[in-house]
Amino acid sequence: MPAPERSYELVGDEKWITEKGGKELLEQLGIYEKLNIIPVSDPLMFAMNPNQLTNSTQLHLIVENKTTYQGLLPELTSAMFSTLIYGSGKKIVKSIEQFQAQYPIEADHHFLYFGDIDREGIAIWHSLNKRTEAHPALPFYRACLAKTPASGKEYQREQQEATVHFLSHFRTQEQTNIKNLLNEGNYLPQETLKTKELQQIWRETDWTEWI
Repeated sequence: MPAPERSYELVGDEKWITEKGGKELLEQLGIYEKLNIIPVSDPLMFAMNPNQLTNSTQLHLIVENKTTYQGLLPELTSAMFSTLIYGSGKKIVKSIEQFQAQYPIEADHHFLYFGDIDREGIAIWHSLNKRTEAHPALPFYRACLAKTPASGKEYQREQQEATVHFLSHFRTQEQTNIKNLLNEGNYLPQETLKTKELQQIWRETDWTEWI
């Protein structure tokens, strides 16, 4: 049953499950899966690599922005990944719910995520990671950290829990560099990596080390 219909059936409010904390409560009670709820989030946008679909362990790369998605797409069949997923900013936090329905392949699935190094990008990763474990794609992030940051994100508010969890994946000096960057109101967008550099990192990295 679709989430709004099940929500109305349970509490007389069609938005309770999706917008008012109902899903989280049902999960805590251990009964969400038993209610056979169909998510009503936007469809997940992704491309598939036919060379990887039969593997027992499969990797999936989620990227925050459209430019990065388009840059990596030509190299998909040369990569170790089964899918390249376009996160579309915050939309991925909900649309990831559709993964199993849209990609009904039995395997041990592992997600990696690559987004902007700014407070909002970190918050998106953190919200996604709470729903579906998604390791930061560190080779991409480390390549970004070698670039010159841009300014103009002073208005973004810090979500301390998100920042702490994100930084825990990095080396000590990298953590310091990211903290300083954020405190100065600077950021590193995904676009700081040229297309050829993106593709080379994706194609040549042994990604099994990062899951």
